[in-house]
Amino acid sequence: MAVIRVEFDRPAHGWMGLRVQAGQAVLSVSASAVPRDSIGDLAGAICFVLKGGPEAVVVWNEEPAEYEFRLSKEGEDVRLVVQSFAGGGRRRGGGKQVLAVSGGRLEVCRPFWRALRRLQASMPANEYRAAWGHPFPDAKMSELGLLLKPNADKQPARLSSRTQRGRITQFLRRNLFRVQLHDGQEVVAAMPQSLLHVAANAQHGLRRWFISVEVELRKPPRISRIVRAEANGLTG
Repeated sequence: MAVIRVEFDRPAHGWMGLRVQAGQAVLSVSASAVPRDSIGDLAGAICFVLKGGPEAVVVWNEEPAEYEFRLSKEGEDVRLVVQSFAGGGRRRGGGKQVLAVSGGRLEVCRPFWRALRRLQASMPANEYRAAWGHPFPDAKMSELGLLLKPNADKQPARLSSRTQRGRITQFLRRNLFRVQLHDGQEVVAAMPQSLLHVAANAQHGLRRWFISVEVELRKPPRISRIVRAEANGLTG
């Protein structure tokens, strides 16, 4: 059983929902993109701790309340402590602890990485930036994938220059799909027989499901090829 569960809603108008569950403790935050990019800060903080940094802090602003996520090393383990602060209270101290969890680096950090991956795949990069006001931290996500090897969902942390991530937006015919890549471009890609069950099981086309993919890009007239597919449920 996972030590921690993490979910992000898709951002809209500079706001984003975040839920973290550790045991019986459940935290829900409606975070503002002002004055900081907390998503980018989170990816950077996890990278810092996984590389051996002693402690990193991420702040989520609810306007006026704030939440402080403090990640720290405890020997081979990682500890997450979340404190809430009334408006402006963080500058004066005196926060209230609302959640704390300790565990192995994969137990604590990988759920955040998975949730960030789902968020990354849930919308094109340009739409994410317009909705959140900050670009998605793609470089830090690649670094996280490397730092979490070899057990990070058995997924490759680094893609070749010909392979990009995206999401399926339309079924065309037989095994052909339209894919929106994270860089904004659209391609038609073929899904091999071995992966077609993912599309079937996800009931592709229903509102609360999307399929994230990795696509090997090929020069015309060759058709690009889907090399990995994963069904995900939307949370927002």
